[in-house]
Amino acid sequence: MWCLGGRPRATPPTPHPEEPPSWRLKTRASPSQIPLIAHLRSIRILLFQYDHLRCPDMTDEPWLDPSKGPTPAEVAFDYIKSPDFRVVWADGVVGSITPNGLVHFALYAERQAIPRRQVFAIDQIGEHGGKIGTEVLEKQITRGSIVREMACDVFISPQAAENLAKWLLERAEEIKKIQEETK
Repeated sequence: MWCLGGRPRATPPTPHPEEPPSWRLKTRASPSQIPLIAHLRSIRILLFQYDHLRCPDMTDEPWLDPSKGPTPAEVAFDYIKSPDFRVVWADGVVGSITPNGLVHFALYAERQAIPRRQVFAIDQIGEHGGKIGTEVLEKQITRGSIVREMACDVFISPQAAENLAKWLLERAEEIKKIQEETK
């Protein structure tokens, strides 16, 4: 069994062809970027070789077990995280409908505004400096408001919005049941 990109293959992969001498003319890279491109290509080949060496014995991987796969009457969904995946705290949502008929919303977290400037008294001034004392509140410069920090924008179809709303309501009901049971 051969492997490319972590997935088994029945046939051996084709080797990477050598770059023709004129490959530099076909790229849009500046002369200073050409050594980097060559380095990245060599990394790609090394990763391919490593992947080839480690893949034939991947029978311990549970996702390769055919008995755990879907039957013809089922469908499987594999979840992967994008490179920019992150956890977002949300206190609320603001949004609208786009001109293309999508639902747009932005998740936000609420917090007090961070002061732009704080002034503190200096206590115990001596030869080597002093100690920071209490804040002089009348000299604080602040927005004087609550900040809603936008975390991310989401654009979804009306059907996906209905599915999301249903899913959120189901989770809220689960939490209510758990809270009632623990009283």
